[in-house]
Order: sequence, then structure tokens, then C-alpha cells
Amino acid sequence: MKLPFYEVLLPIFDNSGKPYPDQRREAFEEACLALIGAWTAAPTVIGKWRDEKTGTVYKDTCTPYRLMCLPAQFNKLLSMAHGLYPDQLSLFAAEIGKGWISYPSGAG
Repeated sequence: MKLPFYEVLLPIFDNSGKPYPDQRREAFEEACLALIGAWTAAPTVIGKWRDEKTGTVYKDTCTPYRLMCLPAQFNKLLSMAHGLYPDQLSLFAAEIGKGWISYPSGAG
């Protein structure tokens, strides 16, 4: 079965530069396991973005999470992520394409 393949970037530091407690990331990971049965984290990424309203430039250090699930499931996880990181003005999320699990011939 092919499903949408998503990515969401979760911040490692808050907007003042203080590290988030590991429990926030762990709560997101547990929710992924409970709701869709899996998650994949990619290596840390670093970027900058400018708040168009204030002109403030933020440096972001994030962990990319890649998830294969139904759109409603992704929306639920994204909503949870916003709750875990309430000081963030936004979170980056993308639908990458379609994904599927490939099994060796005769398995699965």
C-alpha cells in the first residue's frame, strides 16, 4: 500500500536558544508509534528564517522526522507538535511524495 510521505522539522532549541527538554521529542516519538506505528529521524539540520512581521532573524537547529501515514494522522501529529513547542511561531512541514514498505519476495 502506498501512503503519503511527510517530513516535519522539530526544533532542538527554543527561540531564546535554550535547549528543549528531551521529553518533548520523546512525547512526539511515542505519539508517532501509537498512531502510525513508526517514525524515522534524519540527521540534524540548521537554517535561518526571518519573521516578516518583526524582521527578527531566527536560527533553527531541528531534527527532521519522516512519517508515512494518512493525511488525518499527519495533521493530528502536527497539531500535537505545535502543542509541544508553543513558543515556535511556525513549524516546517512537507508532503514529500508517496512511500511504501518493501518486503523481500515472499515476505510480508
